[in-house]
Amino acid sequence: DGTPSLTRSEKMELLRKGERGATAWKRLGRLDKSAEMWERIAKTYESWGLFSRQIPCLRSLASIYDTQGRYNESLQARLRAAALARQAQDNALAAEIGQEMVTSSLEGGNLEAALETFMELVPVFEDAGDVRGAASMLEARGELLARDGQYLAAISDLQSARETYM
Repeated sequence: DGTPSLTRSEKMELLRKGERGATAWKRLGRLDKSAEMWERIAKTYESWGLFSRQIPCLRSLASIYDTQGRYNESLQARLRAAALARQAQDNALAAEIGQEMVTSSLEGGNLEAALETFMELVPVFEDAGDVRGAASMLEARGELLARDGQYLAAISDLQSARETYM
């Protein structure tokens, strides 16, 4: 067709510019356009096997979904990002993404999803060697359970957190 093919380096540069464009759309308040771009860029990175580049795209996409109140879609994007981080054995990043999932679930009024995510994060923090992080997840979950009136479960989590700290 007469169109010159691009080198991999040129394609990467175009993707980086696309990321800046998606960020610009978000700043301009065009969240749908930004989300569309992040999704396309993430899929391209996935197709190239560049999962470390895909993770920040998925996190940006999830952030937009949070802003739009689309918490289920946000959770799905972050689950994909966390799975990629665990696959790369970056447990610290997976735990960070997990914390974002908890915050998003709470903002969306989904206490059960937040509580479940807290429990999923405990072994992630432990695997990352972050005992304090694991304990803080148990402590935070215990406090949420107590606020929800689930006192026995709250006591159990708080005792586990205390034992972990010691």
